[in-house]
Amino acid sequence: EEQRRVVAVWQGLRDIQQQNTALAAPLMQLCQSYIQECKHKYPKVQLGDYIEECNNRNSANTFGEDGVKGVNSSGTFDETKANTEGLNFANYKIVRRGEFAYNPSRINIGSIALNDIDDCIISPMYVTFKMKDERKLLSGYLQIWTRRTEFLRSTLFYASGSVRDTFGYGEMEKVQIPLPPIGVQQAIVNLYRCAQECQALAKEAAEQAKNVCPALIQSVVRQ
Repeated sequence: EEQRRVVAVWQGLRDIQQQNTALAAPLMQLCQSYIQECKHKYPKVQLGDYIEECNNRNSANTFGEDGVKGVNSSGTFDETKANTEGLNFANYKIVRRGEFAYNPSRINIGSIALNDIDDCIISPMYVTFKMKDERKLLSGYLQIWTRRTEFLRSTLFYASGSVRDTFGYGEMEKVQIPLPPIGVQQAIVNLYRCAQECQALAKEAAEQAKNVCPALIQSVVRQ
């Protein structure tokens, strides 16, 4: 009976992982298909008309070392890997929820993210910006574009010849993307988020299987 209990838990977690992995792939593929269709169906616009740079500094030291984040190549905010011990964070940039941040020298490998967590601070070397009007261009729609290989590769072209060959805010303003109606943007964003949720559930199930099942086996051994 104890064996069956352990196997049932493991099997259940594995099923969740496999089912959500199987769902995520076609959802993401469908989302990218719609994005590709937008390129041929809707006019292109320059991002500079729809975004504005942010430069909010932590001058009041509202945030300390615990609030320091970085942007990884997966396009998410995480704990910074830099050594921050003893640093003064007054010059660090504040990133509000709903704002973008990217590393101008590493954006080509995916170091750009939309902040969907609590407000935080990042190194002053990062570029931060936000949407001027979400009724015209959704931040979620732009986020999907910034994760595309096509966009990441293009940053190398835009950065070529700029100061130190970095992709600064001026280069970001020049980027062109197709702009579908807001309803179409929202539909694409919803589809993308469903795919992300499936991926997250699959990852969580895998982590639980890795952590929970050994603990169950140990409880059996102790009995």
